[in-house]
Amino acid sequence: MMLKELSFLSDANRIITHDDVVRLYNVKKFGPDGLHHYHCKVLKFLFTQPNETARLGILSDKLGLDGAFIRKEVEPVIIGKGLLTVTPMGRKLTRKGREFIVVNAGGVTNGK
Repeated sequence: MMLKELSFLSDANRIITHDDVVRLYNVKKFGPDGLHHYHCKVLKFLFTQPNETARLGILSDKLGLDGAFIRKEVEPVIIGKGLLTVTPMGRKLTRKGREFIVVNAGGVTNGK
């Protein structure tokens, strides 16, 4: 099932333009950095936690996201970008992840 907002992509003979890609990203809630709002939600939450670390169950409960969804869909992308690591203590924001939040979170601070 195609979302009404994406119906413009259904014509196989249509050339997809830059504006189409921007529109697709806006509908799917991707930012210019390629991250979905779910990725940013996880990173921002970790930024607020002691040692910037949280277990999967805590992330799932606090963010209202299914643990399997976080593990299979969210983590691979942000781990691949070097923003998150998985440790025995839980999911931990990396230095690069912290810098990403400081630059992109619109003034969010964590007393650091």
